[in-house]
Amino acid sequence: MVNTQDIQRVESCLTGLGKLIKAGQFYPPEHPAFEAALQHELSALRPLAKESGLLIEVSRESFRFEDKPVAPGNVSLKKMAAFFFTRRIRSLLFLPQIEAEDLRELSLIIGLETAEILNQGGIQQILRHRELRAIQVNELDPLKNLIKTPSFQGEMHEKQASSLAQKKKAELPQNLAQLLERLQQSFTSEHYVELLKIVPRLALRELTPAGAESLTELCCLLGGHARAEKFTEVMQKAALQTLDQLLTPDHLHLSLEKLCSNQLSSKDEKRFVAALLLHDEKVFFPTLEELALARDPVLREGLTQLAIQLSAGRTKHLIGLLREERLPIRQVALRLLGRLRAQEAVDVIVELLDEVEHDLHRELLGTLARIGGEQAQRALIDLATSRDSELQTQAILTLGAMRSQKATGALLRILEKVRLKQTNLELMRTLVKTLGQIGSPEAVPLLAKVLKKKSFWKRTLRNDYRCALALALAEIGGDEARQALEQASQDRNSRVADCASRALIKLPRNESHEY
Repeated sequence: MVNTQDIQRVESCLTGLGKLIKAGQFYPPEHPAFEAALQHELSALRPLAKESGLLIEVSRESFRFEDKPVAPGNVSLKKMAAFFFTRRIRSLLFLPQIEAEDLRELSLIIGLETAEILNQGGIQQILRHRELRAIQVNELDPLKNLIKTPSFQGEMHEKQASSLAQKKKAELPQNLAQLLERLQQSFTSEHYVELLKIVPRLALRELTPAGAESLTELCCLLGGHARAEKFTEVMQKAALQTLDQLLTPDHLHLSLEKLCSNQLSSKDEKRFVAALLLHDEKVFFPTLEELALARDPVLREGLTQLAIQLSAGRTKHLIGLLREERLPIRQVALRLLGRLRAQEAVDVIVELLDEVEHDLHRELLGTLARIGGEQAQRALIDLATSRDSELQTQAILTLGAMRSQKATGALLRILEKVRLKQTNLELMRTLVKTLGQIGSPEAVPLLAKVLKKKSFWKRTLRNDYRCALALALAEIGGDEARQALEQASQDRNSRVADCASRALIKLPRNESHEY
């Protein structure tokens, strides 16, 4: 049964068509005003026509949809109906495959003088001549054509056929709850396919947070049917196609929020994810966009888990998104590449370090750390010698966070070089801290040697540096580190001695390591 909301949508669609026709009469087709009216009308029309077409009947004073008058009090539509009627238009059928070109031609044709239209054989003849098949004028209702099988021809009057069509329509579910109940029952392949034809229309009506539960359950059900061996190939194909129609951006927004906010049972989560994976290519990018906008931690983690599943085999897509203009999308791609440990992304990330602002370096380097592996470690070791001091520091700290044993030798060489020049105590502290995090005994001899050395050059900063050495030795541990700390605890500088004493407390007594 047609509802008020459907009538309002048709009214809006007809109003837009009227504006498009007027735009075509005042502007050339390439004018921005005409193009804007065209795109607005196309966006209003497609949802109404996407199931099995939109049929609008025309009388001298009104338009009718599903045997109901469309906005009889709308004076503009009343004049527009008379305008159509004089051009011999009795019905307009917009088919699901309608494109902008079809609407453009229709608006320009209707805008012609009546005599010119009739001289060319009428609007439908002009449309056929121009090979435009997505709009039909003065054709029969396709539902009536469906029930007019050969056995009916010559035996049933058109009114009887219309009555049967209305009866058949009345038997169909009127909302998703009824449809879900019907789909749980037994049915023939033909009946099943007929039921699924009404899914997009019902789904559009219930595209609200309140209807999200029914929409999600319908997705789960269709996903199961598409894989069920007991279903015929025709039924499986119909379920898969309907599921594809159901997964619109608006529906995905509602359902993904429900899925990833722990609002579904564990069983329903698995069913819904399985359904989404049947159309993973279609769902992939909308999921990334939802993840980019998500702020709730629970929702973010749920979306991340789903995105990881959808990203299987799509590493190249994610790498391509690293150059996306929108920063949130780039950040999502980086997080997923890190979670997937995508080795093939390492070279691209290193290239990006030269292209982006400094405030993005930490995120890029963090992704290299999460990816891990020999290639990522080699890249970070190379970056640890960068002339860009900020990038060099971040790369060194990242190696520490990774606890990269392979980086120990390179970091010691950098430390020795910087130490001899005595030019950058801050970098020396960063290197020492990182060596402590890595915890390689290989670093102990040099760190112990430097800890013993005293200097009057920048004494305060130098003592800060020696304290950092003491803490690093405590993190590494071992007998040699203990001896160096015990000696430093007797240092004349009270601050260094205090740091060494506190570092000793961190070491277990009688500690002995075998390396």
